[in-house]
Amino acid sequence: MTADPSAPQTPPPAVVIPNTGEHGLEMQARPFVSYPDYDPVRFSFRQQIAQALTAAGIEFAVPQRDVSLSPAAPGTPPASESILPIDQRS
Repeated sequence: MTADPSAPQTPPPAVVIPNTGEHGLEMQARPFVSYPDYDPVRFSFRQQIAQALTAAGIEFAVPQRDVSLSPAAPGTPPASESILPIDQRS
């Protein structure tokens, strides 16, 4: 972040860990910039951070969930029928 010419260095940018979660640490990069420069600097920092982590071999885990579907109760129409307009249902 300190190498980015679009972000002023006074005060210096901060990197903080505001939360720890079930899947890891939440990190925030906080550059101090004027309002019109905020989005361009934020997107630039995100890109630089992603490239640096990739170059260092750090991968992001993607949470996965297993979903089990129970059989429908007797008399429940099939899902394909329940999404049809009422006048088209059998």
